[in-house]
Amino acid sequence: ATKKTRLVEVTNILTDFDRSQAQYAKSNGMHGLGGGTSSSLYYKTLSKSELDEIRRAVFDIASIGHLQRDKTGWKHGRTLMGICGENVNDGLACLKSWVTALNLPRGLLHGADEDGVPIDPETLGSVYIKYNTGGSITFTEMRQSGTGFDGLWKPGDAMLEGYDGDFRGVYLNVELEDAIFRQFGVLPLDLFEDAAGQQ
Repeated sequence: ATKKTRLVEVTNILTDFDRSQAQYAKSNGMHGLGGGTSSSLYYKTLSKSELDEIRRAVFDIASIGHLQRDKTGWKHGRTLMGICGENVNDGLACLKSWVTALNLPRGLLHGADEDGVPIDPETLGSVYIKYNTGGSITFTEMRQSGTGFDGLWKPGDAMLEGYDGDFRGVYLNVELEDAIFRQFGVLPLDLFEDAAGQQ
């Protein structure tokens, strides 16, 4: 299949996952804030082949983003993830496995310390980790915002913070040059758990 055809296929696969997940949550009583608990359990109803198809679709759309980042000098193809984890260890294990499997850049983890002193992971409880391949702000935008270099995320940087919601999983957004909004999730935290162990 051509890259354009495959992009349509993976978008449809991941959109169907989202739709089915929402229907599952609704039919199971929308447990948790916003149906988060119900939605997060949906993937456990899927067969191995269905999970393999979703894994391949995520890998392929991230690969398309990677190619566009290289081709356009980071103007297009930015990949963002929002990881909703039960705790710091779950969130970081997910971040490591997804970044490894998708061959995404690794950067700094912000929010894990306060003035250089590590935060006790137990005090955070559930966490949300924002990951970004970068390329989200230009120097002109940086000057206009007045944030200076502190506002410039480097490729692969992530931000760790506490999270009060009930969703568990990964929100994935890949910004491609066609400017179609593509955000999927929540995808399973452990979708790529084997990848982290291989490194």
